[in-house]
Amino acid sequence: LRDRGLIESAIQSIQPTHLYNLAGLSSLPACEIQQDVCYDSNATSVARLLEAVRVFAPNCHFFQVSSITQYRGGPEDQPISLNEHPLPTSHYAVAKAAAQSIVRLYRDQHSLYAVCGVAYPHESVLRPSNYLSRRISHQAARASLKISQPPLSLWQPRDQHDWGWSDDFCRAYQACLDAPEPRDYVIGNGDPRKLYGIVVGAFQAAFPHMDFATAAATMEQHVTWRNDGAPPKPERPHSIDDRPPGWTPQMSATQIFQALVEASTIDLSSPPAFR
Repeated sequence: LRDRGLIESAIQSIQPTHLYNLAGLSSLPACEIQQDVCYDSNATSVARLLEAVRVFAPNCHFFQVSSITQYRGGPEDQPISLNEHPLPTSHYAVAKAAAQSIVRLYRDQHSLYAVCGVAYPHESVLRPSNYLSRRISHQAARASLKISQPPLSLWQPRDQHDWGWSDDFCRAYQACLDAPEPRDYVIGNGDPRKLYGIVVGAFQAAFPHMDFATAAATMEQHVTWRNDGAPPKPERPHSIDDRPPGWTPQMSATQIFQALVEASTIDLSSPPAFR
């Protein structure tokens, strides 16, 4: 995506009817360290793609995955509005806000069918093990398999997270480009959960015979909680009217972590050479 010539050559030769751009550096810690890569992969590359589409495939429907992080600096008790001014609080969020503005510019000034899907966090069994969701599912699976490990250290048990499932979100991306007119959409489960409940739910998935209280007691043996004194952060809600037309998520947060824990259990049960 850094090579304008390669992008132009690909667009010109393939003549895509639909283009989904999901590329970019998405790890927040990595974006804070590699700021140049963060901005180039998440923002500047979007301008390269759209310019190539404008010149060589102007009838192509273009989708850019955006991020809810750019709105997390706004009022916590109010639903996100796509008309509000983003208040990003990280380099990653700034880059995503810039990309969304680039998409809007090409839609408004060049009449391209170019849209953004402002996505809440979404998970998959393909997530690397350093991501929060996988760290939780791996820890629960290790406990059930009786694999010795140090306690998992987590922040702020009362923080809210609205996690979705990648398969659901891929259907939403397609729905964005199937709409009659181009506009931006919000893609989220609309089911925020406190981190504490999510982690206990992961341990319930690892120990299906346990009720919530027993799973919570088991979890406390394998997880430590840190609190810096800051108030808990709620996940800002969104309006269902801002979702792609005809799309609803199928996987709940409970089902998501059941799938993640199952995948972690299979992975950790495999010989090291096959992990």
